[in-house]
Amino acid sequence: MATVVTTATSYASSNDLGRLYDVNKICQYATDSGVPPTPADLSSNAIVTAVLLRASGEVEMACLRGEKYTPTTLAALTGATQAALKGLVCDLAFYHLAKRRVPNPKEVTAYEDAMEILQALNDGELIFGVQQNMDAGVMGTVDISENSSGILNRPTEMARRFFGARADNASSNPITGSG
Repeated sequence: MATVVTTATSYASSNDLGRLYDVNKICQYATDSGVPPTPADLSSNAIVTAVLLRASGEVEMACLRGEKYTPTTLAALTGATQAALKGLVCDLAFYHLAKRRVPNPKEVTAYEDAMEILQALNDGELIFGVQQNMDAGVMGTVDISENSSGILNRPTEMARRFFGARADNASSNPITGSG
């Protein structure tokens, strides 16, 4: 049986959503009865809770690929990286709210930005501030052109006598390498 790895709560709250988007629009989009909830009622509104959880799931789907992050790691983010995560979740959640009422939800421009960020997280182009992932992205270089005795190790140097002189060789004798 497969092990399910996810969080039961959203990475952003209705208060976070209300800080980033117009609360009146959120209330208009978060009703099925025609009577919008009050801003105070958003934290217990089932529709808002559902879209925030769905958006959190979409972020997890991008971030869990390749075992870059775990739900525990995402929930433990702090500072600016946590604010970026909350903003991403809110952008996606607002789009899903707008889909319910706006004829063309693609007019919610934050959705396109959010999808680009999700793709970049999925591809590893962007990472959240987790030291382990930052260290994994640092590449070192090793110069193998000379060994410890100063002898050139490049294949072109080692097989010079088999392939003749090259235009960029300083030597005139391709066999001995001397001028």
